[in-house]
Amino acid sequence: MDKGVKISVIVPVYNVEKYLNATIESIVNQTYKNLELILVDDGSTDSSPKICDNWAEKDSRIKVIHKTNGGVSSARNAGLNIAAGDYIAFVDGDDYIDPDMYEIMLSHIIQYDADAASCGMVRENENAPDEEWGSADAEIEIVDNIELLKRVGQASGILPVSPCNKLFSKSAVGNIRFDTRFKYAEDVLFNYYVSKNINKMVSQNAARYHYINNNSSASHKTFDAQRFDEHKVMDIIFEDAKGNKEIFNYCIQGDVLKSFRTIKEMVVSKNETDKFNEIRNRIVSNRIVIFKSGIFSKATKFKT
Repeated sequence: MDKGVKISVIVPVYNVEKYLNATIESIVNQTYKNLELILVDDGSTDSSPKICDNWAEKDSRIKVIHKTNGGVSSARNAGLNIAAGDYIAFVDGDDYIDPDMYEIMLSHIIQYDADAASCGMVRENENAPDEEWGSADAEIEIVDNIELLKRVGQASGILPVSPCNKLFSKSAVGNIRFDTRFKYAEDVLFNYYVSKNINKMVSQNAARYHYINNNSSASHKTFDAQRFDEHKVMDIIFEDAKGNKEIFNYCIQGDVLKSFRTIKEMVVSKNETDKFNEIRNRIVSNRIVIFKSGIFSKATKFKT
C-alpha cells in the first residue's frame, strides 16, 4: 500500500468530554499512520475545547478549529474546508473506531480500484445488549453507482446513509457539503450527492465503527417538528432522481417507510399530530409505485 496517501478524519465536537479522549485515542492509534485529525469544537461549553487543544499539543497530525455553535453539519463543513487528505472520513465525537479500520478500508479501495469503502457498525447501549450491524466474516461486496444510489435513497438502516462508516475519495466529495438547513437526514442528502460521484464502492460489513448510544445526542431527542426534515430531504432527492425510474422508485420506498415511522412517532409522542394528514398523503400519493414497482413488501402494501 502507498503510505504516501493521506486520510483526513473530521470529528465534530460538542460537549462530549465524557467520550472525547477515547474517540481521539482510537484515531491517533490507527495502524495506518498517514492521517490528519481535524477536531472541530462547535462552541462546546464543557471541557471538550481544552481536551482538543491538549491533544493537538501532543500530536502534530491534529488540527483544532474553535467556532461558534452551528450544529454538526456546520462543524463537518468547517473540517471539510481545510481537509488536505486524499481521502475523507468522519467520526462523531462520542464514538470510536477499531485500530485497523482505515488501513483495511484503504487497502480495499486500492485493491478494487474503488472511489470509496464502507464497513459495518456496532451500537453500544448502556442499559441493553450491543447491536452489531454486520458480522465479522462479512464478504466483500462491490457496489456500482446505480446500486449505491438505490441504497442511499432507500435508506434502509444506518449503514447506507451514515458518513461515519465510510472512507471517501476527496474527488468524490469535491465541493459537496452538508446542508445546514436540516437537523435530521442531512447525512442522507450528503451521501446521496457524494454517491453520484462514486463509480464503485467496496463494502465489507464487518463491524469496525462503534456508535455509542448517547441519549443526549440529537437523534435521541423527543419527537418534534424538526423530524420532518427527513421528508424535506427526500423531496430534494426526488427532484434529482426523477429522471431515473429505477433509483426514483427506491427513493419512494425510503420515504414511504419514513412516513410510516413518522406517523407512529407522532401518535406515540402526541406531538405535531396536526401534520398527520400531510404525512399520510405522502404515502397515498405513491400508491401506484407501491403496488406496481415490485420492491415493496406485502406488509407495506397491506398498511397502505
